[in-house]
Amino acid sequence: MSSEKYQAVIMARRTRRLSEQGKELIKQAKDRKKQEWQGERDNTVLIKESFDEEWRRRAQEFHPSRIYITEATFKRFRWYRKAIEEDTFIALCQAIDVNPDEVTDYTDPDIICIGDLPEAPKPFCGRISGLKTLQQWVAGKRLIILNGRAGIGKTALAYQLMKQIASQFEFLIWISLDSEPLLNDVLNQLICSLSKGKERQGSLTDLMGYFNQYRCLVVIDNWETIVADAASRRYRSAYEDYGDWLKRMYSKHKSCFILIGREQPPDMASIKVKAKDVLQEYQLEGLRYEADKEILKAEGLIGTEAELKQFIEIYNNSIARIDS
Repeated sequence: MSSEKYQAVIMARRTRRLSEQGKELIKQAKDRKKQEWQGERDNTVLIKESFDEEWRRRAQEFHPSRIYITEATFKRFRWYRKAIEEDTFIALCQAIDVNPDEVTDYTDPDIICIGDLPEAPKPFCGRISGLKTLQQWVAGKRLIILNGRAGIGKTALAYQLMKQIASQFEFLIWISLDSEPLLNDVLNQLICSLSKGKERQGSLTDLMGYFNQYRCLVVIDNWETIVADAASRRYRSAYEDYGDWLKRMYSKHKSCFILIGREQPPDMASIKVKAKDVLQEYQLEGLRYEADKEILKAEGLIGTEAELKQFIEIYNNSIARIDS
């Protein structure tokens, strides 16, 4: 099976965020550039909106992919100081002659993402006890298996956990297997990112060397997509090497892996014996009614007590049938 079809899907993305000091440096550079660009445009006055548009257009010329930088991305960078993809961050800085390293907030660990990073749940309800349990486990375990039926909130819980404990790690790595990437492609992208481009490819042993060199939190979502079926307890053809990687996850290293899936990975009985001191399992159960009701209200759904209860029961039963 060719890996080329997955290349665009599994590109690992590093991110950067503007520091508080960097925000002021950017403002100073913007004022200088405004004068310079006004001269280039026959002294036409550049109002705020048109300057920002010009800034984004010029940054596009510095971007290695020449992609269009959206207004939403620009706002995340400039006004909200949220993390954006590193290439875009650097291009926006270069367009106004700013050294990106001087305006980057290095207090946050690097985030490496393969696949889609989930959005934070709004609100985060009913999982506080589970969150505290997982936080305790991460401190001393190398491998955590997080199981539960579809739609129950596994991904949301893991993402909230990652946010809470980010400062404990040098790298945060989120991998979604939803697009079914081959392991070799994932390994190469991770090695390239963790080596900061010095290495473009390598072996599983090479990758685990980085996980021993750095303290990383590695979350792997949708593990069930690479499993043949629940009955056979085997990996799909071309994905058997993920089982080899799983065995390395509980070997000696400095990092912590969290595997998210609907069921336990294949060969779990053997894994429990070999990794009993460094492994923990967490089976996610449904939320209580009050937490479900808070989520519905946050989403703008209103109704009588009886209507809300009926809706929750129908929704939960529908998920159970789809997942069965």
